[in-house]
Amino acid sequence: MSIDSKGQQSRGLMASHVINIDGVKALLEHQYSSLKHPAQIHVPTQQLTQLQPYIDALLPNLKITHGNFYAVLEGDLSTRIFTLDGSVQNGSALFNERLIQNATIDVFGLLSSANIQLKPTTLSVEELRAGVIVQAITGQLLSEAGVAKLKDINAQVFAGNVGVDEVSLVPTPQVVQVSLDKLSLDLIAASGHDAGVELKGLISGTLPVQLSSSSVRIDSGKIHSVGEGLLKVENNASINALKEQQPSLQTVIGVLDELTIEQLSSGVNLSEDGWLDLDVKITGINKLQQQPVNFNYTHSENVFTLLRALRLSDEITREVENALNKEER
Repeated sequence: MSIDSKGQQSRGLMASHVINIDGVKALLEHQYSSLKHPAQIHVPTQQLTQLQPYIDALLPNLKITHGNFYAVLEGDLSTRIFTLDGSVQNGSALFNERLIQNATIDVFGLLSSANIQLKPTTLSVEELRAGVIVQAITGQLLSEAGVAKLKDINAQVFAGNVGVDEVSLVPTPQVVQVSLDKLSLDLIAASGHDAGVELKGLISGTLPVQLSSSSVRIDSGKIHSVGEGLLKVENNASINALKEQQPSLQTVIGVLDELTIEQLSSGVNLSEDGWLDLDVKITGINKLQQQPVNFNYTHSENVFTLLRALRLSDEITREVENALNKEER
Protein backbone atom coordinates (compact mmCIF):
# COMPACT_ATOMS: atom_id res chain seq x y z
CA MET A 1 0.00 0.00 0.00
CA SER A 2 1.18 3.52 -0.76
CA ILE A 3 -0.33 6.85 0.36
CA ASP A 4 0.58 10.27 -1.02
CA SER A 5 -0.87 13.00 1.23
CA LYS A 6 -1.07 16.75 1.20
CA GLY A 7 -2.98 19.27 3.30
CA GLN A 8 -3.25 22.76 4.72
CA GLN A 9 -4.26 24.20 8.09
CA SER A 10 -6.32 27.38 8.47
CA ARG A 11 -9.50 27.32 10.55
CA GLY A 12 -9.43 23.56 10.22
CA LEU A 13 -7.47 20.84 8.53
CA MET A 14 -8.05 20.23 4.82
CA ALA A 15 -6.28 17.17 3.43
CA SER A 16 -6.29 14.79 0.49
CA HIS A 17 -4.69 11.37 0.17
CA VAL A 18 -4.01 9.39 -3.01
CA ILE A 19 -4.17 5.73 -1.96
CA ASN A 20 -2.93 2.72 -3.93
CA ILE A 21 -3.61 -0.73 -2.47
CA ASP A 22 -2.44 -3.62 -4.64
CA GLY A 23 -3.26 -1.66 -7.78
CA VAL A 24 -6.67 -0.40 -6.60
CA LYS A 25 -6.59 3.41 -6.59
CA ALA A 26 -8.68 5.77 -4.45
CA LEU A 27 -8.74 9.43 -3.43
CA LEU A 28 -9.70 10.44 0.14
CA GLU A 29 -10.50 14.11 0.78
CA HIS A 30 -11.58 15.41 4.19
CA GLN A 31 -11.91 18.58 6.26
CA TYR A 32 -11.59 18.53 10.02
CA SER A 33 -12.92 21.07 12.48
CA SER A 34 -14.28 20.98 16.02
CA LEU A 35 -17.83 20.83 14.61
CA LYS A 36 -17.65 18.28 11.83
CA HIS A 37 -15.38 16.07 9.77
CA PRO A 38 -16.81 15.72 6.22
CA ALA A 39 -15.04 13.27 3.95
CA GLN A 40 -15.31 11.83 0.46
CA ILE A 41 -13.72 8.62 -0.85
CA HIS A 42 -13.63 8.45 -4.62
CA VAL A 43 -12.65 5.19 -6.36
CA PRO A 44 -12.30 6.06 -10.06
CA THR A 45 -13.34 3.70 -12.84
CA GLN A 46 -10.93 0.79 -13.08
CA GLN A 47 -10.84 -2.89 -14.00
CA LEU A 48 -12.75 -5.40 -11.89
CA THR A 49 -9.82 -7.82 -12.12
CA GLN A 50 -7.98 -5.51 -9.69
CA LEU A 51 -10.35 -6.76 -6.96
CA GLN A 52 -9.46 -10.44 -7.47
CA PRO A 53 -7.12 -10.69 -4.43
CA TYR A 54 -9.94 -9.46 -2.15
CA ILE A 55 -12.54 -11.68 -3.83
CA ASP A 56 -10.26 -14.71 -3.35
CA ALA A 57 -10.46 -14.18 0.41
CA LEU A 58 -14.29 -14.12 0.37
CA LEU A 59 -15.28 -16.27 -2.64
CA PRO A 60 -12.28 -18.31 -3.80
CA ASN A 61 -14.33 -19.99 -6.57
CA LEU A 62 -15.23 -16.66 -8.20
CA LYS A 63 -12.75 -15.60 -10.90
CA ILE A 64 -13.26 -12.19 -12.51
CA THR A 65 -12.51 -12.10 -16.25
CA HIS A 66 -13.78 -8.70 -17.42
CA GLY A 67 -15.52 -5.47 -16.41
CA ASN A 68 -15.13 -2.10 -14.71
CA PHE A 69 -16.25 -0.58 -11.43
CA TYR A 70 -16.29 2.72 -9.56
CA ALA A 71 -17.52 3.92 -6.16
CA VAL A 72 -18.03 7.18 -4.27
CA LEU A 73 -18.63 7.38 -0.49
CA GLU A 74 -19.54 10.74 0.96
CA GLY A 75 -20.39 11.61 4.56
CA ASP A 76 -18.93 12.52 7.94
CA LEU A 77 -16.20 10.63 9.81
CA SER A 78 -17.58 11.88 13.14
CA THR A 79 -21.07 10.45 12.66
CA ARG A 80 -19.84 7.55 10.48
CA ILE A 81 -22.80 8.01 8.16
CA PHE A 82 -22.03 7.83 4.44
CA THR A 83 -23.94 7.73 1.18
CA LEU A 84 -22.75 5.17 -1.37
CA ASP A 85 -22.85 5.56 -5.13
CA GLY A 86 -21.22 2.75 -7.08
CA SER A 87 -21.46 0.71 -10.25
CA VAL A 88 -20.28 -2.48 -11.91
CA GLN A 89 -20.34 -2.40 -15.72
CA ASN A 90 -20.00 -5.34 -18.15
CA GLY A 91 -18.77 -7.66 -15.43
CA SER A 92 -17.91 -11.23 -16.44
CA ALA A 93 -16.73 -14.05 -14.22
CA LEU A 94 -16.43 -17.80 -13.72
CA PHE A 95 -18.05 -19.25 -10.62
CA ASN A 96 -17.88 -23.01 -9.99
CA GLU A 97 -17.69 -23.74 -13.76
CA ARG A 98 -20.57 -21.34 -14.43
CA LEU A 99 -19.92 -18.43 -16.76
CA ILE A 100 -21.52 -15.06 -15.98
CA GLN A 101 -21.40 -12.59 -18.87
CA ASN A 102 -21.98 -8.83 -18.95
CA ALA A 103 -23.43 -8.16 -15.51
CA THR A 104 -24.33 -4.52 -14.82
CA ILE A 105 -25.60 -2.91 -11.64
CA ASP A 106 -25.69 0.56 -10.10
CA VAL A 107 -25.67 0.67 -6.30
CA PHE A 108 -27.09 3.51 -4.20
CA GLY A 109 -27.31 3.30 -0.44
CA LEU A 110 -26.63 4.60 3.04
CA LEU A 111 -23.91 3.25 5.36
CA SER A 112 -24.56 3.78 9.04
CA SER A 113 -23.12 1.97 12.08
CA ALA A 114 -21.82 -0.84 9.88
CA ASN A 115 -25.29 -1.34 8.34
CA ILE A 116 -26.03 -0.86 4.65
CA GLN A 117 -29.40 0.36 3.39
CA LEU A 118 -29.70 -0.13 -0.36
CA LYS A 119 -32.11 1.85 -2.50
CA PRO A 120 -33.91 -0.20 -5.19
CA THR A 121 -31.83 -0.49 -8.33
CA THR A 122 -31.83 -2.79 -11.37
CA LEU A 123 -29.43 -5.70 -11.77
CA SER A 124 -29.01 -7.16 -15.25
CA VAL A 125 -26.98 -10.10 -16.56
CA GLU A 126 -26.79 -10.77 -20.28
CA GLU A 127 -26.13 -14.48 -19.97
CA LEU A 128 -25.45 -17.24 -17.47
CA ARG A 129 -23.98 -20.48 -18.83
CA ALA A 130 -24.44 -23.33 -16.38
CA GLY A 131 -24.95 -26.18 -18.84
CA VAL A 132 -28.38 -24.67 -19.42
CA ILE A 133 -28.10 -21.20 -20.97
CA VAL A 134 -30.05 -18.53 -19.06
CA GLN A 135 -30.37 -15.13 -20.75
CA ALA A 136 -31.69 -11.61 -20.10
CA ILE A 137 -31.62 -11.90 -16.31
CA THR A 138 -33.05 -8.86 -14.51
CA GLY A 139 -34.00 -8.08 -10.92
CA GLN A 140 -34.33 -5.34 -8.33
CA LEU A 141 -31.58 -5.15 -5.68
CA LEU A 142 -32.58 -3.47 -2.40
CA SER A 143 -32.42 -3.90 1.36
CA GLU A 144 -35.23 -4.26 3.89
CA ALA A 145 -34.63 -4.24 7.66
CA GLY A 146 -30.91 -4.50 7.01
CA VAL A 147 -31.23 -7.57 4.75
CA ALA A 148 -30.16 -7.37 1.09
CA LYS A 149 -32.71 -8.86 -1.30
CA LEU A 150 -33.37 -9.45 -4.97
CA LYS A 151 -36.97 -8.94 -6.06
CA ASP A 152 -38.92 -9.31 -9.31
CA ILE A 153 -36.30 -11.58 -10.87
CA ASN A 154 -36.97 -12.62 -14.47
CA ALA A 155 -34.92 -14.61 -16.94
CA GLN A 156 -35.29 -16.35 -20.29
CA VAL A 157 -34.52 -20.08 -20.46
CA PHE A 158 -35.65 -22.74 -22.94
CA ALA A 159 -37.38 -19.95 -24.93
CA GLY A 160 -39.70 -19.24 -21.98
CA ASN A 161 -39.64 -17.15 -18.84
CA VAL A 162 -38.58 -17.99 -15.27
CA GLY A 163 -39.63 -15.65 -12.47
CA VAL A 164 -38.89 -15.29 -8.75
CA ASP A 165 -40.76 -12.80 -6.57
CA GLU A 166 -38.09 -12.47 -3.89
CA VAL A 167 -34.89 -14.03 -2.57
CA SER A 168 -32.92 -12.84 0.46
CA LEU A 169 -29.13 -12.68 0.09
CA VAL A 170 -28.46 -14.48 3.37
CA PRO A 171 -27.00 -17.92 4.22
CA THR A 172 -29.98 -18.93 6.37
CA PRO A 173 -32.42 -21.44 4.78
CA GLN A 174 -35.39 -20.05 2.85
CA VAL A 175 -38.06 -21.21 0.41
CA VAL A 176 -38.16 -19.39 -2.94
CA GLN A 177 -41.18 -19.71 -5.22
CA VAL A 178 -40.03 -20.12 -8.85
CA SER A 179 -42.61 -19.71 -11.62
CA LEU A 180 -42.18 -21.25 -15.07
CA ASP A 181 -44.01 -19.71 -18.02
CA LYS A 182 -44.22 -21.41 -21.42
CA LEU A 183 -40.87 -23.21 -21.51
CA SER A 184 -40.22 -25.11 -24.74
CA LEU A 185 -40.41 -28.91 -24.43
CA ASP A 186 -38.44 -29.12 -27.70
CA LEU A 187 -35.40 -27.43 -26.12
CA ILE A 188 -35.74 -29.26 -22.80
CA ALA A 189 -35.80 -32.62 -24.58
CA ALA A 190 -32.84 -31.63 -26.78
CA SER A 191 -30.71 -30.80 -23.70
CA GLY A 192 -31.18 -34.38 -22.48
CA HIS A 193 -29.68 -35.83 -25.68
CA ASP A 194 -32.35 -38.58 -25.83
CA ALA A 195 -31.91 -39.68 -29.46
CA GLY A 196 -35.03 -40.82 -31.27
CA VAL A 197 -37.51 -38.89 -29.11
CA GLU A 198 -39.14 -35.72 -30.41
CA LEU A 199 -41.15 -33.66 -27.94
CA LYS A 200 -43.01 -30.47 -28.81
CA GLY A 201 -45.13 -28.08 -26.78
CA LEU A 202 -44.96 -25.63 -23.89
CA ILE A 203 -45.02 -26.11 -20.12
CA SER A 204 -45.65 -23.82 -17.15
CA GLY A 205 -45.62 -24.44 -13.43
CA THR A 206 -44.38 -23.55 -9.96
CA LEU A 207 -41.37 -24.90 -8.05
CA PRO A 208 -40.92 -24.27 -4.30
CA VAL A 209 -37.12 -24.22 -4.12
CA GLN A 210 -35.57 -24.67 -0.69
CA LEU A 211 -32.25 -22.79 -0.54
CA SER A 212 -29.49 -22.90 2.05
CA SER A 213 -25.82 -21.93 1.99
CA SER A 214 -24.84 -25.42 0.81
CA SER A 215 -27.82 -27.05 -0.90
CA VAL A 216 -30.83 -26.76 -3.22
CA ARG A 217 -33.97 -28.86 -2.88
CA ILE A 218 -37.46 -28.97 -4.45
CA ASP A 219 -40.43 -30.60 -2.76
CA SER A 220 -43.82 -30.98 -4.44
CA GLY A 221 -43.26 -28.79 -7.48
CA LYS A 222 -45.88 -28.88 -10.24
CA ILE A 223 -45.66 -28.45 -14.02
CA HIS A 224 -48.36 -28.70 -16.70
CA SER A 225 -48.67 -28.32 -20.45
CA VAL A 226 -49.95 -25.18 -22.16
CA GLY A 227 -51.93 -25.96 -25.29
CA GLU A 228 -51.44 -28.98 -27.50
CA GLY A 229 -48.14 -30.84 -27.75
CA LEU A 230 -46.57 -33.75 -29.59
CA LEU A 231 -44.61 -36.85 -28.58
CA LYS A 232 -42.93 -38.72 -31.42
CA VAL A 233 -40.70 -41.77 -30.96
CA GLU A 234 -38.58 -42.89 -33.90
CA ASN A 235 -35.52 -45.16 -33.79
CA ASN A 236 -35.09 -44.84 -30.04
CA ALA A 237 -32.72 -47.58 -28.84
CA SER A 238 -34.53 -48.25 -25.55
CA ILE A 239 -38.00 -48.43 -27.14
CA ASN A 240 -36.76 -50.64 -29.99
CA ALA A 241 -35.11 -53.02 -27.52
CA LEU A 242 -38.34 -53.24 -25.50
CA LYS A 243 -40.34 -54.03 -28.63
CA GLU A 244 -37.92 -56.83 -29.52
CA GLN A 245 -37.90 -58.28 -26.00
CA GLN A 246 -41.70 -58.19 -25.62
CA PRO A 247 -43.40 -58.39 -29.05
CA SER A 248 -46.82 -58.44 -27.35
CA LEU A 249 -46.24 -54.81 -26.31
CA GLN A 250 -45.57 -53.52 -29.83
CA THR A 251 -49.16 -52.43 -30.38
CA VAL A 252 -49.33 -50.69 -27.01
CA ILE A 253 -45.95 -49.00 -27.44
CA GLY A 254 -46.81 -48.17 -31.05
CA VAL A 255 -49.36 -45.55 -29.99
CA LEU A 256 -46.40 -43.48 -28.74
CA ASP A 257 -44.84 -43.39 -32.22
CA GLU A 258 -46.76 -40.15 -32.81
CA LEU A 259 -48.94 -39.01 -29.93
CA THR A 260 -50.78 -35.69 -29.87
CA ILE A 261 -50.57 -34.49 -26.26
CA GLU A 262 -53.79 -32.94 -25.03
CA GLN A 263 -52.69 -32.61 -21.41
CA LEU A 264 -49.40 -33.23 -19.59
CA SER A 265 -48.80 -32.79 -15.88
CA SER A 266 -46.09 -33.85 -13.45
CA GLY A 267 -44.93 -33.53 -9.90
CA VAL A 268 -41.33 -32.34 -9.46
CA ASN A 269 -38.97 -33.29 -6.64
CA LEU A 270 -35.24 -32.60 -6.46
CA SER A 271 -33.01 -34.01 -3.73
CA GLU A 272 -30.00 -32.21 -2.29
CA ASP A 273 -27.64 -34.58 -4.15
CA GLY A 274 -29.21 -33.76 -7.52
CA TRP A 275 -31.73 -36.53 -8.15
CA LEU A 276 -34.74 -35.22 -10.07
CA ASP A 277 -37.92 -37.30 -9.77
CA LEU A 278 -40.89 -36.75 -12.10
CA ASP A 279 -44.25 -38.54 -12.09
CA VAL A 280 -45.62 -37.70 -15.52
CA LYS A 281 -49.24 -38.09 -16.60
CA ILE A 282 -50.12 -37.68 -20.29
CA THR A 283 -53.50 -37.82 -21.97
CA GLY A 284 -53.69 -37.58 -25.74
CA ILE A 285 -54.55 -39.31 -28.98
CA ASN A 286 -52.71 -41.15 -31.71
CA LYS A 287 -54.43 -39.55 -34.69
CA LEU A 288 -53.10 -42.09 -37.18
CA GLN A 289 -54.68 -44.95 -35.22
CA GLN A 290 -57.50 -42.85 -33.75
CA GLN A 291 -56.50 -44.28 -30.40
CA PRO A 292 -56.99 -42.29 -27.16
CA VAL A 293 -54.07 -42.69 -24.76
CA ASN A 294 -53.59 -42.31 -21.01
CA PHE A 295 -49.89 -42.69 -20.31
CA ASN A 296 -48.26 -42.48 -16.88
CA TYR A 297 -44.60 -42.94 -16.11
CA THR A 298 -41.91 -41.95 -13.62
CA HIS A 299 -38.52 -40.57 -14.48
CA SER A 300 -35.45 -40.24 -12.25
CA GLU A 301 -32.18 -38.61 -13.26
CA ASN A 302 -29.27 -36.87 -11.57
CA VAL A 303 -29.48 -33.39 -13.08
CA PHE A 304 -26.25 -32.24 -11.42
CA THR A 305 -24.40 -34.90 -13.44
CA LEU A 306 -26.33 -33.88 -16.57
CA LEU A 307 -25.55 -30.18 -16.09
CA ARG A 308 -21.86 -30.95 -15.56
CA ALA A 309 -21.86 -32.88 -18.85
CA LEU A 310 -23.66 -30.03 -20.62
CA ARG A 311 -21.18 -27.49 -19.20
CA LEU A 312 -18.28 -29.62 -20.48
CA SER A 313 -19.93 -29.85 -23.90
CA ASP A 314 -20.52 -26.09 -23.84
CA GLU A 315 -16.88 -25.36 -22.98
CA ILE A 316 -15.61 -27.72 -25.73
CA THR A 317 -17.86 -25.94 -28.25
CA ARG A 318 -16.59 -22.54 -27.14
CA GLU A 319 -12.95 -23.65 -27.38
CA VAL A 320 -13.49 -25.01 -30.91
CA GLU A 321 -15.19 -21.73 -31.93
CA ASN A 322 -12.29 -19.71 -30.48
CA ALA A 323 -9.73 -21.87 -32.30
CA LEU A 324 -11.57 -21.49 -35.62
CA ASN A 325 -11.88 -17.72 -35.15
CA LYS A 326 -8.13 -17.47 -34.50
CA GLU A 327 -7.39 -19.53 -37.62
CA GLU A 328 -9.57 -17.25 -39.74
CA ARG A 329 -7.73 -14.18 -38.44
